[in-house]
Amino acid sequence: MIGEPIWFVVARSPSGESPSVVVGQLPANLRRKIAKDPSGRPLEPNPLIYSLRLDKLPAEQRARWIDEDGVPVTLVSQMYRHYCRLRDSGKLPRV
Repeated sequence: MIGEPIWFVVARSPSGESPSVVVGQLPANLRRKIAKDPSGRPLEPNPLIYSLRLDKLPAEQRARWIDEDGVPVTLVSQMYRHYCRLRDSGKLPRV
């Protein structure tokens, strides 16, 4: 895993939001362009809701989520709860 990107991802799913950790390149369905109507509005929702590249965080923050070998040290469910707290308090960066 060393040297490969490590992402925390929240994606749309039929049941709502689906959190996961992805090692390597993000899946094609999360990277695809969404068609827009003539006024610029998306014709469908973007499947990617949120992503954070864990391996690029500053060392002290990175250690909270992954170890030196890139192995997650925090459960995905805990990462998701943290994401929800930040989202609900308006502290996530706008894209």
